[in-house]
Amino acid sequence: GPQPAPAVLGSTEAQNRFQRVLQQFLAVLAQPEHPLVLFLDDLQWADAATLALLEPLLASTEIRCLMLMGAYRDNEVDAAPQLARALAALLAAGHQVALVLTQPDRPSGRGLRPAPSAVKKLAGERGLVVFQPDSLRDERALDRLAAVRPDVLVVAAYGLILPERALEIAPHGALNIHASLLPRWRGAAPIQRAIMAGDLTTGVALMRMEEGLDTGPVAREARTPIQPEHTAGDLTRALAELGAGLLRQCWDDFSSGRLAFHPQAADGVVY
Repeated sequence: GPQPAPAVLGSTEAQNRFQRVLQQFLAVLAQPEHPLVLFLDDLQWADAATLALLEPLLASTEIRCLMLMGAYRDNEVDAAPQLARALAALLAAGHQVALVLTQPDRPSGRGLRPAPSAVKKLAGERGLVVFQPDSLRDERALDRLAAVRPDVLVVAAYGLILPERALEIAPHGALNIHASLLPRWRGAAPIQRAIMAGDLTTGVALMRMEEGLDTGPVAREARTPIQPEHTAGDLTRALAELGAGLLRQCWDDFSSGRLAFHPQAADGVVY
């Protein structure tokens, strides 16, 4: 049936009460007559004191089944940091950024309050104009994009489909920093897909966008190993840095027309 809204542990009293309940739970769980099956959910919200209580239990060899749900997940596991790093690289190189597009603020945290993306925060700090349309299939949104007369679009984990008209607005097209070694893991969530599949290596690809989903020709790529302890958050941050570096390396060749693009391989396509 309907459930009441969860309480927000924002006060010291509430946090202390939670600590006491957790200690009681751990004391009961430690009794030998109880089955040692432990489920931990949403540890990304746990503070240092809570994790200190859990550490001895997590290290115990007597636990038969341990399931971590969202354990130690970064609050921004989405790929917004990728574009923030790319934006910072362009600004550091002295390029003029006419407009920054990012998705509308999304509910975040236990209180589900709207929170800006990493790229919006950076754009605000640098005094850049930010545009947050719900969709780029809206003609008014496309008119706004066309009005700034961009030379090129730089895209990283935007999360919205760019229709044909959007791809044609900039004379030099749209560059996409894709977080996989194409043609493997086209489409959404390539970082999570690579981890789930047990891939040993991943990377970023600098590609020219076209109407197909991540089907455009690739100019260059950069690789990095996936370590056993890597989470999606860890890999997102690593690939964000890798992608920003790749963009810096290629930008002069791209702007001068010397950057060569090659069709993706027909074999190894995975979505």
